This record gives sequence, structure tokens and C-alpha cells, in this order.
Amino acid sequence: MRQPGVVLCRRRRHRGWTPVLGGLTALVLSGCAGGHGGPAVATFTGPPTATSRQLAEDVHQLLRRLQVLGDRNAIVESTGNTIVVTGTTGLPVPAAALIAPGMLQFRPVLCAAGPYTASAKAANTVEGPLPLGCSSGRYSLEAPNLVISPSNASANGYSSNLGSIAADPTLADRRSTTAAANVADTGRSVLLPLAGGDGSRYLLGPAELNGGEITSATATYEAPVWVVDARFSTAGAVGWDELNQRYFHEMIGFDLDGRLLSVPVVQPNLSSFSSFAGRTKIAANFSRRAAEGFAAVLDSGPLVTPLRIAR
Repeated sequence: MRQPGVVLCRRRRHRGWTPVLGGLTALVLSGCAGGHGGPAVATFTGPPTATSRQLAEDVHQLLRRLQVLGDRNAIVESTGNTIVVTGTTGLPVPAAALIAPGMLQFRPVLCAAGPYTASAKAANTVEGPLPLGCSSGRYSLEAPNLVISPSNASANGYSSNLGSIAADPTLADRRSTTAAANVADTGRSVLLPLAGGDGSRYLLGPAELNGGEITSATATYEAPVWVVDARFSTAGAVGWDELNQRYFHEMIGFDLDGRLLSVPVVQPNLSSFSSFAGRTKIAANFSRRAAEGFAAVLDSGPLVTPLRIAR
């Protein structure tokens, strides 16, 4: 393990792979070379309790993120509890995005909830742990209340009653789960708004798998949207198949650091479960920059200790 004050500069080649359902083949190369024209510098600090080993791991993760984003000449150094990043010609993503914790959790979607509006912020706002289920089966987004039927006659390849299932009204006066609480206790339910949505929220069950088993990720453009293709380790591939088979024709929430990126239905156009073969595709209305940043976070894995931008 590198010691503070030493520049981490490694050359690594990731094996190429073809994303599930076809598309482009990506080959990620990473390394470190001399020469920096017009460098940009960002300084981050870790908590006072962070160890040199934890900070060294974060140095490695940040370097890998930068390399996945295309800056193969980036330099990442640590001294004490400070980490300094020098990009070749500028940081490829905002500094805050570069140090995103990167905790991806896969959670079952239990039911929908309306936006937490000003009118709900009354004295009767309910506190305490969130329920592990909906207040009534008629609000459930799980089978048998949710019905998915593959259909060649539908443009999407399936039909469903999803649009007719109302949000659970008992969740209206429950505050959304904070990012800190989301990461601190993955064994509890969370209530999160869908990123980029209209404020509608979803009650998600405890996390059943996390992104730690993702070994590589890349952003690709599949007209008209950007998506992120990810590949799991051998153990992760088994876990991903088990999770999707368990919730076949139901919904799984992609929860990144307390942000609900997507709530897709599992293989709605198939009549029976089919293995993902260790790969998955994530679509969440990404811009190119957001897709590339998300792919870099998944490819590098979560930070070992949290960082903040130095003031």
C-alpha cells in the first residue's frame, strides 16, 4: 500500500468486453505518463479519523476514475489527510462528482409515494423507521398486484397495470431518506424521489445486492439515449441473476448514494426469466457527461472513506 506523499501512478489494462444486448465493444486503458499541459488542480480532505491506508485506497479509486474518464496522465497525491488531484487539461467531471461515495444498492420497489410537499410539513409529520411494506395490497408494486404481460402488439413489448396503481397515501407525510441514512443502514427501507422526475417517490425495501461486485462499466450511446453497461464478477453475476429471478416482472430500484436513478421492471417483454450472463445495462435519462461520470464511479468502486472539497 502506498504511503502518504507518494504519487500513485500505475499502468493497468482492463480486458475488452461486449455489453449485453449488443452494442459497442469497450476497451479501457489506464496508465500514467509525464507531461501536463494546462493542468487543473483540485484539493480534497478526508475526515480526521481517516487512516493512511484508507486515504491511499481513495487515491487509487480517484486515479482509476480519472483514467476511465479519459485522463490517463492524471496525478493523484496524498499528504496527511489531504488529497490533491492534478488533471491534464481540466477535470473531466465536476469535483463533487469525482468524489461521489459511489455506493450503489439494488433494492426491491415496494410502492409509490407522492411528493413531500409544503402542505405535508405539518406538526403531524411521521418520524421513525419506514415500514417494510405498503399500507394496503392495492398500493403494492409487487406481484400479484402488479401484473406484467408480454405482448407483441405493444410498442414496448408488454402491457401492465402499472399506471392504475395509486401511490400509498400514508407515505405523504414521511420525509425522504437522507443520503447519510441511506448509506449508514442498508438493511432498512428507504423513501427516495426518482432522480430527474416530478418529485414522485418510491418506498424501497432493504438492499439485497450492491455495486461492489461490478468489475467494469462504460458509457455508450444507444440512440436516442446514453446508457451505462456494467459487468459483474463471477459471484456478482450469480447474485444479480438470483435477485432478478426473485423479482421477475417486478421492479428493482437503482440507488446510488441516496439518489434513485431508475426503477426498471425486470424483463417485462419475456414470459420467463433469462440469465443476464453477468452483465446489465442502466438507463436513467443520462447526459453524456453524467453517463461517463457514473460509469467511472462504478468501474472504480466506492470510496473507502468520504472526501470533501477543501475550502
